[in-house]
Amino acid sequence: MYRRLIAIVAISVCALACSRSSVNAQSLLSDDFNANTSANYAIVTLDGVPLTEGSITLLPLPGTSGPTAGGQISEGKFSISDDKGVFVGTFRVEITAGQKTGKKVMDPLVGLEMDEVVELIPERYNRQSELTVKVTETGSNKYEFALNTK
Repeated sequence: MYRRLIAIVAISVCALACSRSSVNAQSLLSDDFNANTSANYAIVTLDGVPLTEGSITLLPLPGTSGPTAGGQISEGKFSISDDKGVFVGTFRVEITAGQKTGKKVMDPLVGLEMDEVVELIPERYNRQSELTVKVTETGSNKYEFALNTK
């Protein structure tokens, strides 16, 4: 019983943390936040078709200050306004998107039956991503990610 309670609390904390955009948290870091950030816009396609929904994460590479940023992809588009922008520097990009299989599976942590979800995006674009972007103060900071499953 105690383990189940801990698992439920841990999942709730993770869900709450993941549901809040890390970009919003950046505004709490300093008074001159806007001076160190830049707006970003991306187009994401999978096999030539705009990605219906997913998420994108920008992880700072060595030499880039600032936290991880990211958010939701909708209809192949992702954007961060300049007032909540990403810190200037170079970032590794991870893109993920799940799809329900139509099957139900038992979640061992909470003991409930849930929809089975599989990752649509190959690992070379997320966990093992080699995608990078360079965010600049004066550049357009517009990116296009043409992902392929093959």
